[in-house]
Amino acid sequence: LFGRSNELGAARTHGYHHAHPTCAASTLLPTSTVAVLVPIHLALWLVLAPTRGAACTGIVALGAAALLYEWIHFLTHSAYRPTTAWFAEVKRRHMLHHHKSPDRFFAFVVPSVDDWMGTGK
Repeated sequence: LFGRSNELGAARTHGYHHAHPTCAASTLLPTSTVAVLVPIHLALWLVLAPTRGAACTGIVALGAAALLYEWIHFLTHSAYRPTTAWFAEVKRRHMLHHHKSPDRFFAFVVPSVDDWMGTGK
C-alpha cells in the first residue's frame, strides 16, 4: 500500500482486475490492503473527531459505505441481474468502464457524478 513498489503492485492488481473482470478474487479489495486501511481509518477518526461519539459515528458510517461499495462492485462483476433501474445503470456504466472506456465512467455508485464531471459520455 505504501511506497513505489507497492503502488506498482496495486496497479498490476487493478490491471489484472480489468483484464479478468469476472474473476471474483480480483473484484474485492485485497486482505492486505484492508489490514492496513482499517487501523488507519480507526486512528484518524479517533484523533480528528471532536468527540468519541463523533468518531464512532464516522467509523461506522464510513465502514458501512465501504462495505456497501465493495458489495455493489462484487455484484456488478457477478451473474446477478439488477432488479432496479439505478443498479442496472451502475452495472451498465461499470461494464463500459471495463470493456470500452477505462478512462471514463469512474463514478461507480453514483453514476450522475460522471455526467457532472464529463467522464460519462
